[in-house]
Amino acid sequence: MSYRGMYASIILLAFVYVIYIFKEDMFILYDAIYQRQTNSNISMCNHRNYFQRTNCCFKIFWAKYAYQQIKKHHAQEELEVMNHTTVAHRNITRENRTCNTFLTLNDPQGGAGNVMFKIAALIGVAKRHGFLPRTTFDNHRIFKWFQLPPIYDKFPATNSILVKEERHEYQTVIETLDTSRNWTLGGFRQSWRYFAYARNEVRQMFTLKTEYTDKAKGFLRNISSQDAVNVCVHVRRGDMLQEVTIKRGNLPTDPAYLKRSMDFFRNRFNNRTVNFVIISDDMKWCKISTSGPDVFYSPFQTDVLDFALMVCCDHVIVTIGTFGWWGAWLSGGITVYYSAWPTKGSSLDRDLNTSDYFPDNWIGL
Repeated sequence: MSYRGMYASIILLAFVYVIYIFKEDMFILYDAIYQRQTNSNISMCNHRNYFQRTNCCFKIFWAKYAYQQIKKHHAQEELEVMNHTTVAHRNITRENRTCNTFLTLNDPQGGAGNVMFKIAALIGVAKRHGFLPRTTFDNHRIFKWFQLPPIYDKFPATNSILVKEERHEYQTVIETLDTSRNWTLGGFRQSWRYFAYARNEVRQMFTLKTEYTDKAKGFLRNISSQDAVNVCVHVRRGDMLQEVTIKRGNLPTDPAYLKRSMDFFRNRFNNRTVNFVIISDDMKWCKISTSGPDVFYSPFQTDVLDFALMVCCDHVIVTIGTFGWWGAWLSGGITVYYSAWPTKGSSLDRDLNTSDYFPDNWIGL
């Protein structure tokens, strides 16, 4: 090896070492910042006047959960902040007697996406007002997908007032709830506005377990080059083909829409390789309607692994349904949705405020 080559190798090794050291320092710095912020929040919450005009109960509830999540990845760190948080919560509850108001969710009906909307709204509204969030169920399958915060309590809060949902739109009444009362959140709450002030918390609690994302990432590595753009295409058919569902205002997936959406990404990233990964409850139809050298089909047979594919892709094309909505939102990239849904003039069209349902930065085609 020439001297020049030897020096280059030494410099490369030194660079890798510095990156490694920097990475460790970043973890330490992040943990220190988190501890300082947590201590600051708790310190302020111990002052009665500050406590009475802020949502300290929720802050401490979430601090305990967040720190437990950090500890799973940094087990070597001391439990000082965790212990301090627990003691502070106990003292505040004893002295102020105000950590006794709850926002409850007691309806587990619906698929994964439906229940995710309900729990996201629960966390969003609880954070807004400082309620302690709780559910009276823990038997839905999404409790196995994510490491959710400790919200389950089989005993319902006493004298809880039901907040009904009249239409599929954001209800401003949740902004003025009496924080001295217990409330139960009814309805499906299918709007991003309910958790607009709790985006970080919702993303954190809806982080899929690695046993699922590892499999999804493994599949994507097998079909993709390192600089490829992976776009997940969620195609829901199944119950959307039923006559009663179509009359309600739902539209079966249109092949022309899929082509428009895929062409959008091909043109958007025309200087890069774009791979389309199809997930569907009707893969046979998809293979007939959508094919090509840049189209791949999910090999998985479970909804959670298909969901993981959506989350792990760079961008998402959605058709109909909350399952695809959440995969797209958690993916965090560009989302294209079917703008013809719901059918204009249908009962669903009259019942749904699409600006409350689709985030402003999503693209309708």
